Amino acid sequence: MPSEPVRTARDAGAFAASARGYWLSVHPLIRAELSGWHARAGAIEDPALRRIALGALGKQANMEGAAAFATFVAREHRRAVVRASVAFQAAYNHLDLLSE
Repeated sequence: MPSEPVRTARDAGAFAASARGYWLSVHPLIRAELSGWHARAGAIEDPALRRIALGALGKQANMEGAAAFATFVAREHRRAVVRASVAFQAAYNHLDLLSE
């Protein structure tokens, strides 16, 4: 059984690697994906529908949180996981606002 300081150091190293992977690899993908969604929502001609779509995107932390799990998949799959996670959460947020 490893001693407590070794385990703590290993945990700290795992956390640092995960944080580095998120900020350097995943977060830029999330920002790009959200930018695309904002552009599409902003192009909606109907003002009421545009307002709802942009409101759904205003719940940005939900989409960032969902897509953060891409940190733990293989690098070559991160873009797809970010894209799917952001799309799912954006649709969920949109449906939530429509039902209110």
